[in-house]
Amino acid sequence: MRLEFIGKTKGKVTKVGGFTIKLGQKDTRPAAQLRIMATVSNAILDKFAPGMREFLFEKAKGSEKAQKQLEGVEVVSDLPILREPGAKLGALHWEDEQTGCTFTVDRAIDPIVLRDCKVNKFKIVSKDGGTVQVFYTLTSGELDPETAGQVLLMNQQDILFELAAPQVVQQEIPQDQDLPEKAMKRAHGAEEEGGKPRKSVAQKVAANAGRVKRRA
Repeated sequence: MRLEFIGKTKGKVTKVGGFTIKLGQKDTRPAAQLRIMATVSNAILDKFAPGMREFLFEKAKGSEKAQKQLEGVEVVSDLPILREPGAKLGALHWEDEQTGCTFTVDRAIDPIVLRDCKVNKFKIVSKDGGTVQVFYTLTSGELDPETAGQVLLMNQQDILFELAAPQVVQQEIPQDQDLPEKAMKRAHGAEEEGGKPRKSVAQKVAANAGRVKRRA
């Protein structure tokens, strides 16, 4: 799972809890845990699991589609109709976890940025019309006292936020570094030397033993 809310997303902080992290014998650092809710397009279900959106929603029938267009309802999804399984299942609790996230709350003066956050304890409520309510818990232990105070004041507040997943860094393999196949050949003495297969240690010992017998 790689969950992100890219761009300014409307949400609400439904609960905030503050606590401290002990550093050594005497020092402590403020931390916070927030419960956040956002109503977004059901396209976000693709981030949780392939096929989840198609299981819960379906395309609108011709008459229903035309009626929505006539009423000027904004099209938020190509699968706007909540299927029977989605209606019967109700709220879905999703056990997953994502660490290293960056959570940004937009403000008029300066944004609140929480880094190296953990998000988990997801709850998904599907709505007819192509939207879902996504609830999740965000925990941050990288707070200074000023930011901690700002976060506690967000309880029960509507916010504009972004949630970015950690960046995946791909490491390049140096050209002179052995590839797995080459390393295996070297371990078994199969790497070529001067165009000829190199003998293994066992082969060299056997050859030397043969020479000793012939001399004797």
